[in-house]
Amino acid sequence: MTQETDKQIMHRLSAELGWEVTRSMVRHWRKKKLDLADPVKLTHQLRMLQKSRPGFTSTSRSTDKVPTTPAADMRIFSPDEISDEIHKLENALINALDYEAARIISTKLSGLRAAAKLRAEMDLFVTRASVQKDMVLVEKTFRAVLEKMATELPQQIIGADYPSAAKRCQDYAHQILLEVSSAETYAGAT
Repeated sequence: MTQETDKQIMHRLSAELGWEVTRSMVRHWRKKKLDLADPVKLTHQLRMLQKSRPGFTSTSRSTDKVPTTPAADMRIFSPDEISDEIHKLENALINALDYEAARIISTKLSGLRAAAKLRAEMDLFVTRASVQKDMVLVEKTFRAVLEKMATELPQQIIGADYPSAAKRCQDYAHQILLEVSSAETYAGAT
């Protein structure tokens, strides 16, 4: 059996591993006594070497470095403050000097936009108490208009023929609907 040369090993491993292997890599791996015959074992050994390198530190963050803030200390921002902060971050992103600063600002910006979107969606949902309050306001408006109708409408149609009385009743009904509509609009704004 003949022993493979560095050049032969280099070509074989390049083909088997799917990435370029140089002669210096082969020499270095031979010094480290890695298995150059089996590409699967070689890949595993290379990964183990990377993990056991002196001075090697993981880039993942540990959970003890994450600051925790009690809920009582958290401040709730108004929509105007959130909008101002988004504009500040957009300007900072445009003026970022390097990739890392731009990436950090971009992450903050996307988080702030997501929070603003969530807050807007939450405002679409209303509480039962607010709906009941609004319905009470509409009911009071209806009641006032109907009581007013009992006193005003008969005086308006006394002595009128049927078509003109019907027209006055339609106008009065339209007026009632306008008053109720304005009360609903007011109730929805509160």
